[in-house]
This record gives sequence, structure tokens and C-alpha cells, in this order.
Amino acid sequence: MIETGLDIQGVNKIYQSKNGNVFALDQINLQVHSKEFVSLLGTSGCGKSTLLRIICGLEEATSGTIYHKGRQLQGPGPDRGMVFQAYTLFPWMTVSENIQFGLKQKHIAKKEAKEIAEHYIELVGLQGFEGQCPNSLSGGMKQRVAIARALANDPDILLLDEPFGALDMQTRGVMQELLLNVWQKSPKMIVMVTHDIEEAIFLADRVAIMSARPGRIKEILDIAIERPRDYRVKTSQQFVEYKERATEIIREESMKLLQTKILSA
Repeated sequence: MIETGLDIQGVNKIYQSKNGNVFALDQINLQVHSKEFVSLLGTSGCGKSTLLRIICGLEEATSGTIYHKGRQLQGPGPDRGMVFQAYTLFPWMTVSENIQFGLKQKHIAKKEAKEIAEHYIELVGLQGFEGQCPNSLSGGMKQRVAIARALANDPDILLLDEPFGALDMQTRGVMQELLLNVWQKSPKMIVMVTHDIEEAIFLADRVAIMSARPGRIKEILDIAIERPRDYRVKTSQQFVEYKERATEIIREESMKLLQTKILSA
């Protein structure tokens, strides 16, 4: 057990359905250290998002335990913040009000909550949009608000479930660099689910690649690319080698999944 981080021990998840049990996760063991950025990568349906939701406390593991700072996690808690692919903003609230929402639930004084919101608005580059409602913002701007709202609550762990999946390629690249910049200025433990190999490598200290269902940790890549990083590292030989390895693993798992479907047809 790691006292200063996240310790996932033997987590299994089984869903019950009319057609029998569905094994989503199988003996997941993973440790994430304080202020470390870990990406979860794998084929569609391998259980990446399920694992993230279990860490957040939105779902229960069938068996296994998760510890944070030596304390077993049970249910949601203020030590974890989550950002989804869907922006999940309150449409009737302004940018500033959305970011302050969690602070008000914690009964933070109005002046302090506004100051905290202003800090994170500046951090994610949304100055001048404080009074705008979400329907007047672009997709990338909405996701900046969602990230700022999660950070404003000062969680120990930030959980990101394909936060840039709905964005176009150009905006996605900008948001990746923004996230790195925010993380370097306000270090948090981050666990991020993505299906984008380049994104996983570019952002993370380690990439945990999962097998096809039932999801297991197939391999962990230690990304020894110096920080700070910008888009230019994506063309380096080191980056290309990591990408080739991750692609090879995921292709193997995709072929296994395809063969299983053919045999069961």
C-alpha cells in the first residue's frame, strides 16, 4: 500500500445480465503516486471508464479494494474530482457560477469562492467569459470550464474520462497542451481514460495499457520524455517508439476480441 497515493488492489467487476455475467475487470492492480499523471489506454469496451468510475465511487467493485493515502475508498468523496466527455455544465449558470457550484456546496464564503473561481478562470484562459452561459461557448471552452470546476474544489485526485473525445483534432491538441500547463501550475494526481494513443503518451508519466474484456493491466509504459512538453515531442524518435509499442499491444488485443466475436457468432 502506498501511503501518499492511490493503491488499487485486485479489483474485479462483474455485471449481471439476462444473458449471464459479463466480466468487465479482472484483477486490476495499479499504484499511482502523488502528483503523477497516468493514462489508461485500451480497446473499446475494455473497462477503462468502469475502472475510473470505481475509483471515483460512482460504481462499486465486485471485489478488491482501493486505498488513497492508506484509507480505503468507499463511495464518492471530495478528495476526487471527475471530468466527463460530456461537459455536464449547468446551462442556466454562468462560467463563474458553474465553477463556484462545488464551493458553495462546501459552504465556502461567497467572496472566497469568487476569488477561487477567478484564479481558475485565469488558469484555463477564460478571462472575459466569466458572465457567459455554456450555450454561448465552444466545445473546448466548455471543457475548460468543466476542468476549472473540478480543480476549484481542490481534489487530491483528478479523474478524466475521455475529456477531449468530442473535440475536433485541432482543438483537442490545444486542450492537451492546456491541460499540461494547468497540471504543471497546479499539480494533482491525474488518472485519465483515453482511446487516443498519442494523447496518452503525450500527457502521461505512465501509460497503463489494458487488455480486451475482461480488462486487465496488460503492460505499463514508463514515458521518459522530459517535461515541459509541447506538440513537437510527437515527432521525436522516442515518442514514435512508444507509439509503436502501444499500437502493437492494442492491435493484438483488438485481434483477440475480433476472433472471440467470430467464434461466438
